[in-house]
Amino acid sequence: MKFILNLRRLSLLVTTLAGFACSHSDAIDETRLGREALQRKDYQSAFEHFDEALKHDPSYLEAHLGKGQAFEAEEKFSEAIAEYLRVIQKNPEHVAAHLVLGNAYRRSGALAKAAVEVERAVELSPGEAWIRNILGGLYEQMNNLEKARENYEKAVSLVGNDAEFRMSLAKFYDKMGEKELAVENFRNVVELVHGLPKHREEEAYALQRMAVLQGNR
Repeated sequence: MKFILNLRRLSLLVTTLAGFACSHSDAIDETRLGREALQRKDYQSAFEHFDEALKHDPSYLEAHLGKGQAFEAEEKFSEAIAEYLRVIQKNPEHVAAHLVLGNAYRRSGALAKAAVEVERAVELSPGEAWIRNILGGLYEQMNNLEKARENYEKAVSLVGNDAEFRMSLAKFYDKMGEKELAVENFRNVVELVHGLPKHREEEAYALQRMAVLQGNR
């Protein structure tokens, strides 16, 4: 059977697709404005822009994500969680959605649920050291020290020249009373941030802890 293209239907299809493209473009623009308002902490404007974006394109996940972050900024965690879940229901592999959902659960006190979401983010992006570092901090907060160690160490094994990851690991070893490992990682922090003005506090803290742990104070 030959496919006969009806010109009228083709014209209608092109018009529909053009309208969709325009709506999607408008949704992107409104979401950008919403994020700018969010950075200014102008939450009312942020909500207005995100809602407008969703009017243009109800399926635009980044608008739901932004709206959730606006709710979270106002500490309306149940509303934020609902928005993040909408994103995940439509795209279960949306890494950012799992992370912000995990953070909302953490801030609302649901630490076990938070861990599930951040673990899922790790599964989806196993090579991202910063996600491992977040997960280590979450497990430390839950007092699951074995899991905390595993993830802090994994973060450093993935990216060893990051001062933030080294500092997390150093503080963890310090907390656990593992002096030599703590000193080694504090020293790494100092080497990484020395001479960088924005990291003066981290360098000073690392030097102070090294002095204490080595018995110089």
